[in-house]
Amino acid sequence: MRSLLAGLLLLLLATSAVAQEERALWVTRYDYQSADDVREIFANAARIGVTRVLFQVRGNASVCYPSQLEPWREDLDSEGGAEGPGFDPLGLAVAQAQRWEIRLEAWINVMPLWKGTGAPKRERHPYRRHPEWVVVGSDGQPQRKSRHYVCANPARADVRAHVAAVAAEIAGSYAVDGVHLDYIRYVLDLEHKLDFSRDPVSLKAFGQDPEQAPAAWARFKAEQVTQTVREIRAAVRKANPRARLTAAVFPTRESRAKVHQDVECWVKEGLIDALYPMTYADDDAEFERRLRESVPLGRAAQRDPPDPVLSDPTIPVVPGVAVFRHSDPRQTLRQIQAVRAHPSAGFALFCYASFFRSADRAELATADARLRRARIEALAQLAPQGQLAEVERLIELDREGGLVEQDELAAAVASVGTRALPLLRARLGQGRNLSFAPLLGLVGGGAEASLLRARCGGDDRVSRRRFAAGLQALTRDPQGVVPVLVACLEEAPDALRDRPQLFAALARYAPRSAAARAALVRLGDEAAVVAARSGAGCALLPQLLACAAPAHPEAPAAVAALARLASPPLQPLLRAVLRAHPEARVRRAALSGRGVPDLELLELALGDPDPAVRELALRRLPGLVRTPYPQAPSRAVASRLLRDPQLRREIRSLVEDPSPGVARVARRWSKRLRNLRPEPLPPARLAAALASVRSGTLAERAGALARLSSLGPAAQAAGAALEGIAREHGLPAELRPSLLRALGQVGDPARAPYLARALAAPELAMDARLQAAAALGRLAEVGASDAVAAICSQLDAAPPRLASVLCDALHGVAPAASAALPALRRALRERRSWRDRALLLLEAMGPSAAPALPELVQCLGAASPYERRLALQALRRLGPLAAPALPRVAALLEEPYVAEEVRWACLDALEAIPATETWRASQGALRRLLKACGQ
Repeated sequence: MRSLLAGLLLLLLATSAVAQEERALWVTRYDYQSADDVREIFANAARIGVTRVLFQVRGNASVCYPSQLEPWREDLDSEGGAEGPGFDPLGLAVAQAQRWEIRLEAWINVMPLWKGTGAPKRERHPYRRHPEWVVVGSDGQPQRKSRHYVCANPARADVRAHVAAVAAEIAGSYAVDGVHLDYIRYVLDLEHKLDFSRDPVSLKAFGQDPEQAPAAWARFKAEQVTQTVREIRAAVRKANPRARLTAAVFPTRESRAKVHQDVECWVKEGLIDALYPMTYADDDAEFERRLRESVPLGRAAQRDPPDPVLSDPTIPVVPGVAVFRHSDPRQTLRQIQAVRAHPSAGFALFCYASFFRSADRAELATADARLRRARIEALAQLAPQGQLAEVERLIELDREGGLVEQDELAAAVASVGTRALPLLRARLGQGRNLSFAPLLGLVGGGAEASLLRARCGGDDRVSRRRFAAGLQALTRDPQGVVPVLVACLEEAPDALRDRPQLFAALARYAPRSAAARAALVRLGDEAAVVAARSGAGCALLPQLLACAAPAHPEAPAAVAALARLASPPLQPLLRAVLRAHPEARVRRAALSGRGVPDLELLELALGDPDPAVRELALRRLPGLVRTPYPQAPSRAVASRLLRDPQLRREIRSLVEDPSPGVARVARRWSKRLRNLRPEPLPPARLAAALASVRSGTLAERAGALARLSSLGPAAQAAGAALEGIAREHGLPAELRPSLLRALGQVGDPARAPYLARALAAPELAMDARLQAAAALGRLAEVGASDAVAAICSQLDAAPPRLASVLCDALHGVAPAASAALPALRRALRERRSWRDRALLLLEAMGPSAAPALPELVQCLGAASPYERRLALQALRRLGPLAAPALPRVAALLEEPYVAEEVRWACLDALEAIPATETWRASQGALRRLLKACGQ
């Protein structure tokens, strides 16, 4: 996806006729960890035509350069624990920008002071040294630490002086082209609706009650932000008169008023040299509206006295394009063209990670492959003639036995596109090095399939694996690849050791190519089983069922492929295999599926006569506890274990198993079960704990509640007393959320009615209602059926944040939450903000979510790749019930601009959802197989 974005954008950028157009790129502080990352960033930026990089060096009062004022960003610490990364990222960025002739501005977040629920570990961090800098809300409390930024107060002179000094330190110490300001505004609290900052310094300076003079209060706050810009401007100008000062600002007058950015005043006073309005939108009409409102901001410049740096009476306006919001690169191109239709100075792309590999930990899993694709496709057809000579040099070096990195060669080949074809063809004809095969496909050499096939020939010195990879790279069109693969397999000797790789290559096309499926069936059972393990799945279901027969030589592999599908209708078959199949290796294969294992399946396996099967079953138990939902706690499945006495007995009986491996794992699980179901707390200790909750200071009572909650089910007898405390008049509001949380943690199902009333009480603070929702979820997991009904009844009308928590609360009992389906379906139809949680819950519900099939299909057209992926995962869990969605899934896979994670989710869905006719054809085979297994 990102590589396609990079390629299309390069085409647009390189062919632009706009004179002196600025093409800026935001690079976040998460995009680099090492010196190589920084070098890569600027090389990649140059390749897509970027003229200015906005390089973030300050996020939340910690920096990415050696500073006298603030500590290093903690994520940059060296492996040995030393502060800092061992190099100067900003200094290296300056050098790289000069090398690539790219302008560089140091991007700083001005007001953020910290981010996270913990505290900074550096003693000299401003958050620790100056807690008085934190803004104070209209509730009289400093802003709470959370996953959002905790911000400093611009009304304080010492805060303004500090951020101005940081900007001056950067401008005076580095040859940057400017300093780019972000978060130069008051914090906007959308969660608690608090007004910042009601601290003594601000209130004294204002001199009135903000509630009595809201308009004057808004003007006062805007003036504090403007004064901060004035002081930063003066400090930067003094440190480096040639450095620009620019700012990322909200795009509309209404949005700027909410955060008190008086941008018109900044421009009129000459405080800012360029504006970067954040005109982010995934809707083109909304993007155009924001452009119309933000581009004219530059005309407000009245430079009096004249600015010594910029004499133009207007300042550049460079609208931002939110590439990360676009699932289709064509939308990015449309928005760039919309910017060009306005008198803007250019456009800015957010952000680097939308095009190239980022050093962010979340990106590491697929970073290398994506980076290669980005380099390869970004430069196609657009490089100067000199790069063709570079390709020729690298190919010649490879021919002579020199060491050539494949990534380097791929980047060079992609940079010249089809002009490299003659060179590659000649090289392929000269020798047996088929590493050039993928390169042919990448530059459009699909016609080379016959040449590759001829080179395959039966020569054992040729790697068939590389050959298969080359064929897959030649084209995405099954019509072109499948016949070649089939011909090679039919001509190749049966003993060829790399036949499985060729089967796997053919399996790639089986879900969407009838010719591929027919060929795999024709090539025999081995081909069908290998293909199923490689992703063909339900496309070959009848063949797999035939191979799973007790006496079949491919039975172990076929059963493993069936287990991998994790389809609910196949669970009876897997249980039958465990009960009756004579071969232990086949019974082990029945446990090799992915996803959450079936409890009954595990119970059967724990009693298996073969120790290897018993040990595998014990090792599969963690799959019950590790769910795919970040918000779904392990206690959900742990409670299922506790409620199943047969499974507990099986685990404990295996402690004395004659197999050492089985006994070792069983002892570990037996201990875990004891910890999950501790002995009840003695009455004396329970009474003492409750007494601490009832009396003492607020902090002491809160601590006592936290300790009681940590006891979990051992303190279940305290449930009634805790409810009584919660009902008391005069209970401090700050304690209520902790009390409600404790009611859920101790797990007394009788508390569900009280928690349901708390959840439905609009007068309660949102924090309390959130805790009531989570507590009901815990009680639902231990058997409180009325808790499920209470959650479902509130879901439809709940505010977005509460609705998200309600969805998470239902995860542990998802199959029984069918009453939530109307609200979930409405959330998907109306595109509510919590629809991602709704999709996760529908996935957890499995076949129970079948009524939501139309809405799930509708979500396949969502703008967000994340939502598309979640919808595909939910369809996969439906199994055969999702068969009507198969045409839409197949069509999505064929779309030209599909995110990589969506493409893989499509393949997973196609693997697991049999077509209606395939499922019908499989019913007879399934019945016969169950009968053969004694069912």
